[in-house]
Amino acid sequence: MIKTIFKLSILFYLALSVSAKTRLALPNSDDLQKPFGDHDFINFQNPPKNNYPHTWFHLIGGNVSHDGITRDLQAIANANISGIQLFHGGFAHTTQWSKVSPKIFCMSPLWEAAIKHTADECKRLGLDFTMQNCAGWAMAGGPWITPENAMRDITFSRIEITRNSKKVKLPLPYNSKQEWRNYKDICVLAFPSIVGDLDNPISINPTKNSDNTKWENLIKNNKQTRFTASKNIPHWLEFEIPQGEVIR
Repeated sequence: MIKTIFKLSILFYLALSVSAKTRLALPNSDDLQKPFGDHDFINFQNPPKNNYPHTWFHLIGGNVSHDGITRDLQAIANANISGIQLFHGGFAHTTQWSKVSPKIFCMSPLWEAAIKHTADECKRLGLDFTMQNCAGWAMAGGPWITPENAMRDITFSRIEITRNSKKVKLPLPYNSKQEWRNYKDICVLAFPSIVGDLDNPISINPTKNSDNTKWENLIKNNKQTRFTASKNIPHWLEFEIPQGEVIR
């Protein structure tokens, strides 16, 4: 059975430079193409502002105030950080902050006022202002996106049946009781199995190998076993297969 399952979040950034002074967010092409020289030593000791780092600036659960935003941005500017990347997480309607009043909901007038205040303060302090395209987590989304409209993955489960099987219940892929998992059937593919093609790992008997790797567990897909290849050192395994084993 092939199903789709929605995934939470994408994190895109919309770069908006609202610094007080007109300057490029990145070094210009002429500076980047210059041959290495004495100016690089000077710039390394006193780098241009567009080479300074940005920092994430989170509005968590709407637990913010205009005064708090100003104080945080002032501290960021005093630390010679060149700008912020604004990110809203822990939405107030899902993460209740009992002592926060009024609560600031994403996309509400209070939220928009907080964003405008942040941008205005960045301009006053000479900070670059960058923000997400929306209030998702790691993908495009937000509290207004319901599971059935969210980004989705295609996944599947497999089961083998015989000609005598009557009713068969296909297992859920990534079986989970999490409420946000939203499955939807796309199709069921049924076809005759090739003789000997079972959903089981091949049965082998390792006899020799180049190291102490637990090859038996790797072949059986034991997720607790790990193997790291060494650079320029070959790894090999010699094994026996029981007579009559079908190999493809």
